[in-house]
Amino acid sequence: GGLAVERKLSDRFSAVIGLRYHQLASNIKTGNKVALNTRVFVDGETRDIGYFYHNGDENLYTNRYHFVHLPVTVKWKMNKGNKTPLYLEGGGAVGKLISTNGLHFSAVDGIYYRNHRLYNDYQFSLNGGLNVELLSNARFPVSLGPVFHYHLTRNRRPAEFNNQYLSFLGLKGTVHLNLR
Repeated sequence: GGLAVERKLSDRFSAVIGLRYHQLASNIKTGNKVALNTRVFVDGETRDIGYFYHNGDENLYTNRYHFVHLPVTVKWKMNKGNKTPLYLEGGGAVGKLISTNGLHFSAVDGIYYRNHRLYNDYQFSLNGGLNVELLSNARFPVSLGPVFHYHLTRNRRPAEFNNQYLSFLGLKGTVHLNLR
């Protein structure tokens, strides 16, 4: 969810800037949780952890990544009619990771563990979508359509995690408040 302000640049182009909360999630299979202080070796150093999960496939664990994004988007009205406008939009965003329960895997120790410091707190992403505006003559028009987000910043810092990028493909619904 979020809020945005749109400024019309011409009859067919507009710019949008906003503030958005975004949660991304991924599932992994783990073994059982063990509440035992232990040490793991990551990125050339040893770290103490309070609990871990064995490697295995007994449990389904959901990694959740909570972001606040500042997106900047350009919208292009693809058709000339006003009855059912069709828009193509694209842009970028800077995001701040505000919370995660994500697990890391230690190949040396064969365990999954949590450590927020291994994530990149600030991430840049590309965003795009196609949407149709329904009820365009109503007081509160509604837009609906597919969107994608692809993070250009690696999700994690250490070299062993270098090829992990977050992405999202889904549907977006928008209610336009038209406060003028």
